[in-house]
Amino acid sequence: MIKAIAETKDKRRKVLIIGLERANWRELAKGRPIHFNADVMGLPGLDVLIIGGNTHEDLVAQLGPGIGPETVVHDDGKQERH
Repeated sequence: MIKAIAETKDKRRKVLIIGLERANWRELAKGRPIHFNADVMGLPGLDVLIIGGNTHEDLVAQLGPGIGPETVVHDDGKQERH
């Protein structure tokens, strides 16, 4: 996996880049989220959780153990509290 922070060409926005290798995809397919601390990327206080699944329900099930009750999920423009 690679992780990077970049800027848009106009330097107005930052871009978080995460590149997954085949081994990462296999872990996600097994229902094993990828989690890392983004402090080393210059994003203090931020953890990143990458999840994967076949359905919306699969994704929500993986969120459950790692998030608090006030989490708002943004799904294609809709907001849901989980």
